[in-house]
Amino acid sequence: VSNNNQELGMMTTSAMGKDYVWLMPGDATRKVEMDVYCRRANRFIQAAKRYNVKAALHNHLGARIENQGELDHFMKECPEAALLLDIGHLHGAGGDILGTIEKYYDRIAAVHFKDIFIKDASLGLDRWTERLRFCELGAGNADEPWLEAAKLLKKLGYDKWVLVEHDTHLRDPLIDLKVSVDALKKVFC
Repeated sequence: VSNNNQELGMMTTSAMGKDYVWLMPGDATRKVEMDVYCRRANRFIQAAKRYNVKAALHNHLGARIENQGELDHFMKECPEAALLLDIGHLHGAGGDILGTIEKYYDRIAAVHFKDIFIKDASLGLDRWTERLRFCELGAGNADEPWLEAAKLLKKLGYDKWVLVEHDTHLRDPLIDLKVSVDALKKVFC
């Protein structure tokens, strides 16, 4: 890894006894060719291994790894990568949250939970910030199976990080975050 900040992040993560770092193999936009992205990712993964940490891919709308096909391709081409699964972004791209959990369960480093509210379904994913917004669990209108995902993780014995992540708030963020935290507590606690 040529970026000193990336290496410092790996060293710090290792020194703190943490399991993973976010996979950051350079440009992760949609304009990067998949084979180039995977080649860079594999180099990043190997560098992280030198510090005894895993490199975890965070799937994201608008990023190189956005939809189910790209996620599956990446996981095949980068077999040592972990997955920081963002269920909102995967569902927003038409992905299969439950199938992804089942298929990659042993590679999941953490899970981001949020719900989706579709603002304008006529827009494509290239305009995803106008198409949808993320919201507290239970307030979405896109039939995201967040509760089923939480229950499946619990059933499988998942004991790693579960994170509430909201990008937009139409009221006091602490109210929205509490709604989501309380919903997940009902499953995991």
